[in-house]
Amino acid sequence: MKHTFRSTVGDVPRPGATVTLGADDGHHLIRVARRGVGDTTEVIDPDGQIWSAVIEAVGPPVRLRVGDMPRSGPAVVPIDLYIGSLEWGRFDLVVEKCTEIGIASLTMFSSERAGRTADQQGFDRRRERLGRLADAAAKQSGQGRRPELRGLVPFSTVIQTIPSGTGFVVDARGERTLGQVLRAAAPERAAIVVGSDAGFSEAEIDQARASGVAICSLGASTLRAETAALVAVAIAADGLGATVH
Repeated sequence: MKHTFRSTVGDVPRPGATVTLGADDGHHLIRVARRGVGDTTEVIDPDGQIWSAVIEAVGPPVRLRVGDMPRSGPAVVPIDLYIGSLEWGRFDLVVEKCTEIGIASLTMFSSERAGRTADQQGFDRRRERLGRLADAAAKQSGQGRRPELRGLVPFSTVIQTIPSGTGFVVDARGERTLGQVLRAAAPERAAIVVGSDAGFSEAEIDQARASGVAICSLGASTLRAETAALVAVAIAADGLGATVH
């Protein structure tokens, strides 16, 4: 079975219409994926709908004829992930995998123990690359949309902006696991906060508790930040009853 390649289009197509791909998507479909006239593919429109399509011309530009009816992309998983600043390669991994899962947003934050792994200027310079990475992951996984990407936000701001009863800080000082706390709280949406490898200071944990954010563990293992983030997102998605495609 051939892998389904997906491209994006700037407008919502009319059923049966011919659409033209951008240069990058067209090059990837024809030159990298080695597809030709008559082969099937899919396109994602700005509303997150996914259309079947057949290649009509290999161009450039590449032209496709879309099907009669689109299907909806997977529903957004109602999780907002906040993660302490990381080296860029490790943050790239989190962006890619969280896009595949389909979470709502991903924010990198600064904290007392994060060190100088990232700064605001670095994040701003990286923003375009992160967007391209998320776009590619969304197309590969069939997500109609990518997460909102934000940074660099102070930890105190993160805690202040989380609605009451929906925030969960991942830390070994939690007396119950994230899964246990989520099942008891039963929120409709969850904000998961994972620190850098060095974790959180006592003052930050106290601030989170004072703001009504729950402190939860992931068990006895000590995980790297990016691993903890992905494990926490998976647990939260299950706890929310969200379907991950």
